[in-house]
Amino acid sequence: MSCVPPYTGVEGDEDVGIIHIPGTPTTAVWDGSVMNACPHIGSTGEFTSADITALNILYGQSATQSCSNVNVAAYRGQTGAQIRCTCSSGGGGSVWGTNLYTDDSNICTAAVHAGVMTTSGGAVVLEVQPAQSTFIGTNRNGVTTSSYGAWGGSFRFIGAQVPQPPPLCSSFNIMSYRGQNGSSIRCNCPTVSLGASVWGTDLYTDDSDVCAAAVHAGAIPSTGGQVSVTIQPAQGSYASTTRNGVTTYSYGYYWSGSISLSP
Repeated sequence: MSCVPPYTGVEGDEDVGIIHIPGTPTTAVWDGSVMNACPHIGSTGEFTSADITALNILYGQSATQSCSNVNVAAYRGQTGAQIRCTCSSGGGGSVWGTNLYTDDSNICTAAVHAGVMTTSGGAVVLEVQPAQSTFIGTNRNGVTTSSYGAWGGSFRFIGAQVPQPPPLCSSFNIMSYRGQNGSSIRCNCPTVSLGASVWGTDLYTDDSDVCAAAVHAGAIPSTGGQVSVTIQPAQGSYASTTRNGVTTYSYGYYWSGSISLSP
C-alpha cells in the first residue's frame, strides 16, 4: 500500500494493481501489517492476524497455526474454504450454535463441543459456511453453547466427530426461542413424567413439559425417546384432552408462544 495519498494501492506496471489475498483486509490501517509500506512509531514489528492469514494462503497452512489467530469472519463468502489450526487447550470463549457455529465463536471451545477435540487441545480443520437464520445452543462434552438468531457467517468442523445423543429436553428454555417460528430443536427424553404440566392439544404452550407433551402428541412412547420440538406462534387458547396416558390442561387466554412435537 502506497504511503502517498490517496492510498489507491495501484502499484506495479501500468494499471495491474494489487492482487487481493482472500481472508485479508481490503483497506489499510496503521499497524495492520508488518508489510505496510509506511510503519510508524506504534508498530510492534510482530506479524498480525492478517499477516498470518496471508502467509498461510501464499505458502500453505501448517498445523502450527494457532486457532486464536484465525478470524473466520474474514472468510465470509468463501463457502467451503477449509482452515487448519491448533488449540493448546479446549479454550473457554463464547460459542453460539450446534454443529454450525457463528463465525465469531471461539474455535477451540466449539471444537470440544463438536467432539472433534478434547479439552487437552489438538489440531482441527474447520470449513467456512454461509449465513444462517438461527443457531441453536446445546450442552455437549461439558460445553454449553448459546442460541442466536440470524448471523452473517458460520463454520463447521471436518473430521470424525464423536457421536453424541441429542441434549436433554429439560436442558432447553423453550420460551427463549419465541419468534423463531418453524425452527426445530432435537432433544432427548430418557424418562417421562406423565403427570407433568402440559397445556393444549397438538399445539402446546411453550412452558409445557416437553417430554409429557411429546407422549401426549404420540411423538414418543411413555418410556421416552428422541423428539423434535418445532417453535410455533402464539395462540388465543389451548384445548384439554387425554391421550396416551397424559391429560393436558386447557388455557382459554392468549399465550405468547407454542410448540408442536414430532418423532
